[in-house]
Amino acid sequence: MNILIVDDEPLVTESLEYLLEDEFVVTSYNHPEEALTMLRDGHVFHVILSDFKMPVMNGIEFLEEAKVLLPSCHRIILTGYSDVTDINLALSSGVIEHAIKKPFSIDALRTIINKFS
Repeated sequence: MNILIVDDEPLVTESLEYLLEDEFVVTSYNHPEEALTMLRDGHVFHVILSDFKMPVMNGIEFLEEAKVLLPSCHRIILTGYSDVTDINLALSSGVIEHAIKKPFSIDALRTIINKFS
């Protein structure tokens, strides 16, 4: 299963790649614009994990665009923030399928990802 991870913090993307690469094919970006370029170029992912709070565009804005480019992809937002109003709206509108609060268990994340296989 191909997973795309987008987070503006390199340490987060590197850690998630390391923790997930034994089970999934993982690609990561620290800039949502670069990830959107890859999607526009036709690359296919089964699951996209995106941080919520990023400069330039937040994770929901990124995942809204990703949904247009790759509607069959499952979208998960990762957040460390307690204000969940925007996240709840994104869940109810179908922009995202899951919201995971940081810090999270890698086993819980794997379980959620594996539900999509």
